[in-house]
Order: sequence, then C-alpha cells, then structure tokens
Amino acid sequence: MPRLMKFAASAAVLAALAAAPAQAADWKPGGPVTLSVAFGAGGMTDTLARLLADRMEKDTGWNIVVKNRPGGGGVAMLSGLARAKPDGLNIGIAVNMPIVMQLIVRPAKIPFRIKDFDYLGTVVWAQLAIIGLKGAPYTDMKSLIAHAKKSGKPLTVAHDTKPQAMIMRAIARSAGIKAKMVPHKSGAEQMQSLLGGHVDLAFGGGAHIPYYKAGKITVIASVNQRRHGYAPDMRTLIEQGMDYYVDPFFYISAPKGLKPEARTALAKAVNAAVNSEKMTKFLANTMKTAPTDLGPADTEKMMEGTRKTIKVLLEATK
Repeated sequence: MPRLMKFAASAAVLAALAAAPAQAADWKPGGPVTLSVAFGAGGMTDTLARLLADRMEKDTGWNIVVKNRPGGGGVAMLSGLARAKPDGLNIGIAVNMPIVMQLIVRPAKIPFRIKDFDYLGTVVWAQLAIIGLKGAPYTDMKSLIAHAKKSGKPLTVAHDTKPQAMIMRAIARSAGIKAKMVPHKSGAEQMQSLLGGHVDLAFGGGAHIPYYKAGKITVIASVNQRRHGYAPDMRTLIEQGMDYYVDPFFYISAPKGLKPEARTALAKAVNAAVNSEKMTKFLANTMKTAPTDLGPADTEKMMEGTRKTIKVLLEATK
C-alpha cells in the first residue's frame, strides 16, 4: 500500500472509531481475552500477536492471553474462533492469503466463511520474498531457473501457507522446472530449514530480514506487487517476467455477532496497539514497513478483494 494510502487509511479508521457509540468506552471483557495465533511460536505472526497483547494490556488494563493454534495456514485457529461465543473474550490474528485460498480451493471442507467473523482491523501489509542462502548459485529468478534446469533435480522449497506453494508451483510450471514443496508451521521454522541446508528456498514474511541484513541469505524476488524497503534493488516476480503476486495482510477478527460496543472497544484497542510507538519501531526495524490498520469495514472488504488475486494463481496452476 503506497504511503499516502496508508495515511488515508489511518485517518479514516481514527475518524470512524472516534464517531463510535459512547457506550464502547464503558465496555470491558468479562474475563481474560484470548488472542489466538494462526501460526506457531517464533514466527512473525506470533511476534506481532505478543506485541499487540502487551500494548493492549497496558492501554486497557485487560488481561490478554496469547495462544498458538497452528494448522492449515490458519484454518485450525479460525475454525475454533468461528465456534466461540461472540462475547469479546476470543479474538484471533491470521493472514488473509492462505485463508481465502482454502475457502476457494476446498470450501466444503472449511467450516466457516468470510462472513462468519466480525473484523477488527489489520496490523501490517507483509513484504513476502522468495529467499535462498547467501553463496547459492542463484541470486534472481533467471539464475535460479538456469540452476534448476542444469541440475535436473527438483528445488526443495519451504512454505507455511498454500498461496506460497501455489506461487512456486506456478513458477515451476511456467519455467519448465520441478519443485518439491516442504510444509512448515511458521516463518521461523522456514528460516531454520534454509539456514540448516535442508531446503533450497524458503518464503520470508519478515522473520528473514535480520538474516538478510547479516549477509546470510539472498532475496531472490519480491512476491508482492512492489519492491521491499529493506531490499529496494531486488525486483518483483512481475519485473522478472512472471505475472504473479500476493499481498498478505495480518488481520484481527472475532466470532460473528459481537455487540456493537464490544466490537468498537476491541477495534479501538487494536488500533491503538497497532499504531503504538513500540509496534511502529518494531515494524520499521524488522519488516522495513509501517503499521497499516484498515479498520473493521475495510478489513472485511480486503478479505473479499483477496479472492481476485487467488483466482489468478489458480488459473496459473490448472
């Protein structure tokens, strides 16, 4: 999201929340609020959740309990969240792309829909990259494809969401190479596998940036529509001749049916935590980006709009 759009989104969210019912200021949870995380401990989603919980506790005085519930790129966590009571005691943090992918690819097996949640806001737009070890015989997509063709062996690729796997399969198909996808539970696990030499490639959603800055990995391509702030010279997949991209958002939701005052109070708490000084510094230092809270209404629109991007990937792998 361009910088001006970020500012506009933030201003719109603040205005909407300021105009919310006064009763929201009086709402308090009737117990600890559980913030469920769609991925395993140590990854970027987990780190963002713990920063949010800490700031929300300090701002509101509520007790926020963080629980990791990985599985299915977020399906496991959201399945439980959809069944929880809409009493404001259960919220969750997930990433839009893998969830919408699952809903499109196997809707009959997913026990929820986009409309089954009340959306509270977003935390950040994620810069997703295809990464390899420093010193590997490839530094961009052209040299990666040439290496794969010369070796004749499948590239082993770590991933923790289905859209990541779909993009790699689309690349392999269009380039005439083979790729073996290796599922992981988080970005931290992907980094361990890559640094340990267990895979050729991985997807980095933020956990990889310290290793990039330390000179241990190479960013082969941005998987977003635009380049990344921490690696401005590295071209996107689109710039390297492959018309694929994803724009992941970390978002917060709750079970459908929250009382208006509860939804407003939770959204305000999320917005304050997202735009806190600590979160802003963390995102600037680790992901080289800024907080982006779309607010409740636009977060739901973002989820619906993600369908178009997913359909492009599906067409590319038919």
